[in-house]
Amino acid sequence: MIDELTKTFFDTFGIEPKTNQVYGIQLDYYIEDYPQITDRILLELICILNSVSVELKSECIKDLKQEILGEMKILLEYAPNEETEEFIKHQVQTLFMEER
Repeated sequence: MIDELTKTFFDTFGIEPKTNQVYGIQLDYYIEDYPQITDRILLELICILNSVSVELKSECIKDLKQEILGEMKILLEYAPNEETEEFIKHQVQTLFMEER
């Protein structure tokens, strides 16, 4: 189970979860298996944020993860143009494709 901010992050960047139907298993219940946000992905997200001069302020790892996900969503929402928005979205989607 993922928290609401993480789900919003995945939705914002169009990162779909795998489901039990994708795995080819017919079950009576529905499973959404979102990709794991690894330390490497968090570091890559920090690099993306640093490239546009976003200053992170969190002092502990748990808060930092939440801040990164929130700032990435804000970065995409306030991208200066559609080309920049698509570029950022593509960078983030690529990170998660590499992990799978």
